[in-house]
This record gives sequence, C-alpha cells and structure tokens, in this order.
Amino acid sequence: PLKIIRGDSLNTVLSSTEKRVARANILTSSYDAGAALGLITNPFFEISQENGTTAGAAASSYFAADQLSAIDSSDAVLSVQNVVDPFSSTATLKRLKNSIKATATTADGTIAAGQFILPCVQAIEGTFWKSLGWGTADARDINIAIIAQCSVTGTYPVAIRNGAFNRAYVATVSLTANTPTLCFLTIPGDTSGTWVSTTAEGASICIGGVAGSTYQSSAVNAWEAGNFLSHSTCTNWAASGTTNFFQLGYAQIFPAGVLPFASASEITGEALQLLLNMRRSYDVEAQRCDRYWQKSYSYSTAPATVTDDGSVLWIAAGTNSYHQFFVPLNVTMRTACTVVMYSPATGAVDKIRNINTATDIAAFPQRLGEKSFMGTVNTVSVTDAYLSFHYTASARM
Repeated sequence: PLKIIRGDSLNTVLSSTEKRVARANILTSSYDAGAALGLITNPFFEISQENGTTAGAAASSYFAADQLSAIDSSDAVLSVQNVVDPFSSTATLKRLKNSIKATATTADGTIAAGQFILPCVQAIEGTFWKSLGWGTADARDINIAIIAQCSVTGTYPVAIRNGAFNRAYVATVSLTANTPTLCFLTIPGDTSGTWVSTTAEGASICIGGVAGSTYQSSAVNAWEAGNFLSHSTCTNWAASGTTNFFQLGYAQIFPAGVLPFASASEITGEALQLLLNMRRSYDVEAQRCDRYWQKSYSYSTAPATVTDDGSVLWIAAGTNSYHQFFVPLNVTMRTACTVVMYSPATGAVDKIRNINTATDIAAFPQRLGEKSFMGTVNTVSVTDAYLSFHYTASARM
C-alpha cells in the first residue's frame, strides 16, 4: 500500500518507489509536467535531417543530429556520426536507438592552449532557459542526465556556459573504457552573470570535451567568470591511435526537483525506464527541431540530392525577366532564417530549375523571415515557365 504524506509528517524519508509515486502525482501540475520533458532539444538524437547517419568532419561544425554539433579546432581529425542501435548489447539500454559517436581518426596528444575538441555541443535558446531564473537570487538548480561511453577510461567534463561565454561551470564524470554509463549531475543555479531570456543563445552544454589551457577552468564544480570547457584533470581521449572515440547516447537537462532521483545509483531498472520515458513525442520533437533547421526534402533525403519529391513548384506567367515567389515555412523559426536553394535536377546550389528549358537559373532568396521567405529570379527572361527548387532554412545559434 502507498503511504499518505500528511502535513504533519513532512520529515518522513521516502523510499525510491514512494518518490516515484509522489513525482508521478506532481507531474499533473502544469510547470513540472512541462519541465520534465527537459531543456535539451532532440535528447535521444533520433532526428538528423541534415546529415542522417553519414559521418562527417568536425573541423568547423558538424551536426550529426539536429541541434547537436561537434566542433574541432585542434590538430586531431574528428569524424562524427549518428550511430544506430549503439548499445544493443546492453539490455537496459536497448531502447536507445541513436547515438553521437566522435572518433579521432588522427590523434592530437598535446592540445595547444587555444584549441579544443568538442564532440557534443548544444546551444539552448534563452526563451527556454529563462524559466530557471539564472542571473537572479532565485536561480534554480538543474539536473543533467547523460548516458555515455568512451574508448579510454578517464575523467570527462560536462560544461555549462551562458550565451556570452563569460560564465561557466565545469563538472566531471568518470567513465570506464567501452562501458555505457549513466551519469547524473546537479549544477547550482548561477545567481550572477547575464543569462538572456530572448530567442538568442541563453546557454550551452558541452559534453566530453578536450581543451587547452585557455579553456580550462581553475576549479571543478564551481561557477567562474570566463569561457571554460574542461579542466586540467580531464582525460584527452583523442591523444593516441586512430580509433579512440567518445560516444553519447542520451543527454537531458531538468530543473532540479522534477526528477525523483538524487544520484545515478538510484536510476536503475524501473527508474531508468521512467527517466527514458520522460520525452516529447516524435512529432513534437521534430517540430522543435524545425525551429532551428528545416528543409523541403523528405526526411531521409540529404540536401543537394537530385529529386523532385518535396520540391517547390510555381508558374512564372507571362514573359518577364523578373519573377518573385513566396514560400511558407513548416514552423515558426527561432529568428529570421538563412536560406540555401538547390536545383532539383542537378543539386546545384543557389539555382532553381526551369523545367521548360531543362536549365538551371540563378535565384536569390529575399525577405527572409521566421515564418516565410520570398525569392527572385531576375537574371534571365522566362515565358510561362514552370520553375522548381528545393531549400534549406537555418536559424541555428
């Protein structure tokens, strides 16, 4: 039987089962019900519109999943990929169907002061982060839950920064080589600094990074003024060989008090299943991803692919060298978008297809907004032409 928690027994210590029952009831409230879904977008990495499961280099920024990028400024060569069924041999983690795996195909044993390797980074919009009240006396703590593994036993950083990159908190987790591990952290809310509440970048989380001294904090588990990603005690998993990797299967941030757990040791069995069930439905998550990046192509079709499926088609009536078109977007984007257009017939960038003459012609996206954009064809005269194109629209941070 379940205990009834009375006002005169608030000092009662509840068992883990009783905590879960209590939390299930509390989730009927509007705030925590929403908070329980978490602040990270695409936390299971199941949505990957731009690159699918294709591996790519992280020399600048590579999105192996929507809203999760890898960035590498070191002398290493980092190959990043969305890997399907990453932990299928681990019974409790079989439900994780995607992961981000960063492999150092070329090692860098000595990371220079101003260099870094960031296998897993997400920028979080201020409109979502603002409910935490950071930068005020009422700043709420957060819990971070991740499931990760690495080819090298060691200590690895989890860093939180503000959008201005002048406030940072570096915590660490311990991983045993080739062993998927659930890690659970509590980060105190920052009562200092500026944490924006607009559609700009409010915060970011960086997991498993390797950084030179410029980006190393002076302490762990403490707020500092500066742009820090790691600590001197953290392990360089990319220091040798050609196959060392860091792999992330799940990551989510919750306001403290939402989850009925205080440590990773409590999150096993049924509790682990409860944690992994705290998720938005796939269609809702896909719409949230579209807020930052969307395309006209079908989900499994990469940009620049030669295909008519999903392309925009309109008729340029009459004879004119100046035509305009209007394109509504799937969802309202974070901010005015950046658009790249593609010919459906050749995949050529910044081209649209004149179907009548079977030629590509130049086009220019204009009036770029959050809900739509317009484009112009003004370099060639067309007469009653059928014109077609694909597009990608980005409002990433």
